[in-house]
Amino acid sequence: MNLLDGFVNYTRSGRFYSPRVSISGSGWLSINSTLYKDLGLDSYQGAEFFFNPNNRMVGIKFCCELQSGAYKMNPRVNKEGEKALYMSIKGFVQTYKIVAQGKTAKYSIVQQAKENDTLIILLKPISMEVING
Repeated sequence: MNLLDGFVNYTRSGRFYSPRVSISGSGWLSINSTLYKDLGLDSYQGAEFFFNPNNRMVGIKFCCELQSGAYKMNPRVNKEGEKALYMSIKGFVQTYKIVAQGKTAKYSIVQQAKENDTLIILLKPISMEVING
């Protein structure tokens, strides 16, 4: 009799991530590697942020060249060698009270458009969760 008789063996396989965007109350934007690749964000250097207080939607305009007032994009490479985007946008988050401190909001893209050398996405909040507490 083997000590593992009756157990089912789990074999680790590659990860699949659904496209995700989140913004934390501490001021971090996170775009996972799946969405980073889907949007072709390697083509862009900076991002400008917009907020609609009526429907709480966030707009992001990705630019090929860094514009005045835009945030510089510095993608990171994850363990699988894929790029993802983490940006500190604390001023934007705090100015418009996008997300309460201690919470993280997840967003879905409701619309996107390419205009000349820019990509614009509109984000709608889909959930809010408490973190670290």
